[in-house]
Amino acid sequence: MKKQSLSGPWELALIDKNSTQNEQYDHGITLPATLASVPSLPVEPQVSAGRLTQTRPFVGKALYRKECFLERAETAVITLERTRNSRLWFDDTEVGSCDSLSSPHRYVLGRISEGMHSIAIMVTNDSYAIPGGHLTSDDTQGNWNGILGEVSITSGDCLLLDETIIPDAEKHTLRFSARILGKCSFAAFSVDNSPEQVFLPAEGKIDAAVALDERLSLWDEFSPSLHTLSCRTDRDVFFYRFGLRSLSHSGRRLMINGQEAFLRGKHEALVFPNHDGLPMDTATWETYLRTVASYGFNHIRCHTCCPPEAAFECADDLGLYMEPELPFWGTIKGPEDEGYDEKANDFLFREGLRILTEYGRHPSFVMFSLGNELWGNKKVLSKMLSEYKKRFPHILYTAGSNNFQFMPDILPEEDMFVGVRLGRERLFRGSYAMCDSPQGIVQTTEPESVSDYDRAIVPANGLSAGEEEGRSVMIQYGTGVKTVSAEKGRQIVPKIPVVAHEVGQYAFYPDFDEIELYTGTLKPFNLALLAENVKKAGLWADRKRFFESAGRLAVDCYRRELETLHRTGELSGFQLLDLQDYPGQGTALVGILNALMINKGLISPEEWRRFCSDTVILAGFERFVFYSGEAPSFSLRLSRYGKRNVTHTVRCRLIRDQEALFETSVIIPASETRLSAPISIPCPPVFTDRACRIVMEAKLEDGTTQEWPLWFFPRRSIQITPDGIRSEFGFLPFYKQTGGASSSRSVIIPDAEGQLPCEYSSDFWSYRMFSAISRSMGKPEPVGTMGLCVDPADPLLEGFPADVYTTPVWYPILSCAHARQITDGKAPVQMIDNPERCLRLGVLYRQDGFVCLTSRLWEKSTAPAVNGLAWSLSRAILG
Repeated sequence: MKKQSLSGPWELALIDKNSTQNEQYDHGITLPATLASVPSLPVEPQVSAGRLTQTRPFVGKALYRKECFLERAETAVITLERTRNSRLWFDDTEVGSCDSLSSPHRYVLGRISEGMHSIAIMVTNDSYAIPGGHLTSDDTQGNWNGILGEVSITSGDCLLLDETIIPDAEKHTLRFSARILGKCSFAAFSVDNSPEQVFLPAEGKIDAAVALDERLSLWDEFSPSLHTLSCRTDRDVFFYRFGLRSLSHSGRRLMINGQEAFLRGKHEALVFPNHDGLPMDTATWETYLRTVASYGFNHIRCHTCCPPEAAFECADDLGLYMEPELPFWGTIKGPEDEGYDEKANDFLFREGLRILTEYGRHPSFVMFSLGNELWGNKKVLSKMLSEYKKRFPHILYTAGSNNFQFMPDILPEEDMFVGVRLGRERLFRGSYAMCDSPQGIVQTTEPESVSDYDRAIVPANGLSAGEEEGRSVMIQYGTGVKTVSAEKGRQIVPKIPVVAHEVGQYAFYPDFDEIELYTGTLKPFNLALLAENVKKAGLWADRKRFFESAGRLAVDCYRRELETLHRTGELSGFQLLDLQDYPGQGTALVGILNALMINKGLISPEEWRRFCSDTVILAGFERFVFYSGEAPSFSLRLSRYGKRNVTHTVRCRLIRDQEALFETSVIIPASETRLSAPISIPCPPVFTDRACRIVMEAKLEDGTTQEWPLWFFPRRSIQITPDGIRSEFGFLPFYKQTGGASSSRSVIIPDAEGQLPCEYSSDFWSYRMFSAISRSMGKPEPVGTMGLCVDPADPLLEGFPADVYTTPVWYPILSCAHARQITDGKAPVQMIDNPERCLRLGVLYRQDGFVCLTSRLWEKSTAPAVNGLAWSLSRAILG
């Protein structure tokens, strides 16, 4: 067998017909590449405000031609590792076509003679059988035209195609099957140099059940052991890497190799802005996946896409659990449904088989999904799942990610349920778009660390009777909306593992210094347009403060989200959206890394792993803000996947100004489940004569540490009414407008009517996208703010323990406040607006010599932080 690379110079023609005849090859290209890399093509960017812009866009037919010398061979195969719809001609004779978006295109040539030969390949990046999801979206890698990865011709007397490797860790066998091209009289298999086992081909195929040594090590995230299978034929030896692992579930508990597992996943859309198309090499994927793993993730859910071979190889080595997904986001229809498209359904089924055949031998390939947020015919989905499970039983399957949205269902063939709710009110995610309301606990409740989603998944008092009637439902669909026909909904309690879908989506303010880092053909004109918005609004000088303040709040929101998921014993994992920014769909800056996988400087991998790792310390505080003299008692437990059968000692310390106020050690016994039982930790009262921040620290014997900030306020004699604040400094009156105030020794509380309400958490995903969707659906628009930007050094806050961003002390204050448009750029407390709308918004500011506060403090007068702010204002204004 001989493999000859076809990489290098090719002739290029842009055409409008399905023929290779009489074409003028006016351009050249060096494959592998996309047309965006061809300098002779015109630069004609169609600038988008909501995504990156391809500077050399092309949609249509491109013809690639090459002449090369080939040796004589009995059979030969041309491989195009990743491309679009393709047709291939060899010596002007058409060989065939292929429409896979996810797997290599392989063309069988048969016998070839020695000498010069011509190869012509037509690649078309339109007229797809289905839209293509994130594989072809301009919101991700772009709808490129080209050929990426391996471009080669393999020749020999005997070649193997469609090799399938299915190990069975429980039966200690490995099933190998392949199609034979050429002559092959036997196939002898060996695993890690074990004695050969010989099988005879039949009807042009090899189908072998290879016995495995029972002592072969298993593969998982903690020990990603790999083995080598060799297949010796008459004249060649073929080598394959594989791993042994067992996937199952015990009720709602996901089991890997018989041990409970917890998926700490992230979303993957194959966004690599500085690469031509997407990377196909192991070096880039290893760097990328090692970065992902450094933040504690063990799982990657590929949104309507499938990564290339190099990604699976690196995931095998690193012990990452991969979930490819069919490139489909839409409605599945059957023959009985209006609008049924037989070609589309046929493509989806074949594409699934191609993905499973090509990549299913990788132990990292643990789950497979039929698409994203699917609606439609459940019988078609069930039939697809049944066929896949019959042919590839070593992989877990879900009918899709967040299928049927408001009316979720679980099909009998599913091994896992991936979604965000089990009914309109049974939510198990912390944040939702306004058009997808009700919203989650991170968006709507005071910060705490005791909540979980167990009762949403398994209701304590059973389910309400009846079904939701079938009806037409308007839903978000990509960056737009569509109306779907929903079947009757039914109340369900899953009996299979549940994974939370696309959790997080907390927005960060842009870091405009990032713009100059884009060196590829995808340009961040969307970020540049946002920068112009900020400049025109007069906010440019505040951009770095806004970036830090909004970013630190978003990080806190992510921490609360992930800790809640870790506290949920009925969950088997989550899929974050996202570790890095998503540069499309309105420009969704939702990552602690930018779209180039560069850390934004807001949280380190070590700090992130404190709440995203195989071992997470969980302290249960019902609140984080107290009065002096209160005891901050809490509960302690561990989420420990992989180490649950070990007894741990946790050292807890309550620290103020480097001094330990309280210290104790707690034994966490071994347990049969991931989540240990909570242990109550009684704390002594904390007394203070000044408002202060105290830290509760918990540390395991191996150094794993977590901290929870707590705030304490002195009990002072303060009365807060709609008329004003009465304190030791006198009476500080409230007025609705400056004209009614008799003195600047007062506070203006402007009317809230028609103003934006203050929200504690950051905006969801992208204001540009979801404000438009809400308007289209006739639903309330998102508030769209991104938390506070605070000047803790301002005299008005001298007695208040403020940081530069939103912390739990602000929750009761913001819950009865609005954000008012102001001109004071030095306001001590601003509400950061999204960079699309770009308003300067104030909560505590000065105007015409008066102090203005938009919070109606009397509505939360008993809250410690409200008392603390009232005292601080009174001292600054009256004292």
